[in-house]
Amino acid sequence: MKRAPRSRQRHDLYAKYHDYDSEISDLLGECGFMSLVEAVANVIVGYCVAVGTQMLMFPMFGLHTTLAQNLKMGAVFTVVSIARSFALRRVFEAIRCAMNKEDRR
Repeated sequence: MKRAPRSRQRHDLYAKYHDYDSEISDLLGECGFMSLVEAVANVIVGYCVAVGTQMLMFPMFGLHTTLAQNLKMGAVFTVVSIARSFALRRVFEAIRCAMNKEDRR
């Protein structure tokens, strides 16, 4: 039996688990709206974790900040995190597109 090229195997594996038409997506009712809800929930939880961590850890390092300062720093870290996530998503999307172009040749 002839094996598919490695890039095709990776693409097939990626498609199996990340294709919006997959059985898992159908089962969970994945749609654009739920993706938005997930993204918003992720940002809110991340913000709360960042602020909580700062409030617990900063005093251990001799840094004493007010709640307002912690909330502002948490907002900055959240914006940076969103930008990082977006940039990585675009990089991986570019890789996926390049793999698809390679497979079509």
